[in-house]
Amino acid sequence: MGDWLLARWIYWSAYFVLATEAVPSSYSINVLGTSVENSTTVRSETNNSSRKARRATPMAIKSRNEITVDTGKIRVSFPKSGSTLVSSIQISEGKTVCTNGKLILRCQSAIVDYEDDNVAETPIKHHELSGHINQTTITEESLTRALVTVTGKHEVENQKNRDSIVIPGPDY
Repeated sequence: MGDWLLARWIYWSAYFVLATEAVPSSYSINVLGTSVENSTTVRSETNNSSRKARRATPMAIKSRNEITVDTGKIRVSFPKSGSTLVSSIQISEGKTVCTNGKLILRCQSAIVDYEDDNVAETPIKHHELSGHINQTTITEESLTRALVTVTGKHEVENQKNRDSIVIPGPDY
């Protein structure tokens, strides 16, 4: 099993298992180092013929405006520009379960310190920034896995609030 970092602050992580010809009926993921040990079991299909058929075609399909990843069970489309992170998610039956997914960053100008006597005098401004895509690329691709990397930035939609927002940089 391998893993990789998905964000600067480790709130998310991803895991993968290398492809093999023999597919186990389940995988178990155990989270250690917490006060309570959590365990998740993921069941997998043992139909090897469908796995072999899926390997014959690439998972990621590039077009002029988007990259589509099709695993056979789910199809996800990533636009190459704009403010939509995921344009659609479709399941194998053809049903669209999600459209126009956007990345929104919500932040505030301060944190309320309830031990401070001046808490009522400290106005806290809330801001919403929209994600805008600069580039969408396929970083890694094989017949069993596709890694799509989306780069961009968050922008303030309202011009008058642009100077009042401070987001921590990489040295935070």
